[in-house]
Amino acid sequence: MPRATIPRVSARAPNLLANIGERNDRAAQRSDIARRLRPLIDAWEKDVDGEAKGTQ
Repeated sequence: MPRATIPRVSARAPNLLANIGERNDRAAQRSDIARRLRPLIDAWEKDVDGEAKGTQ
């Protein structure tokens, strides 16, 4: 089975409805929330990667 490749999630969190041009970086504006979410995103990516590799 081929290994799934999952692109690294950017720390940017654009609001595409209010910010179509993605000019406002919400993660920079709310770095407190971005800092709390980063470990959760990393854990999710590790879990998904493990499923893709069949190691879970």
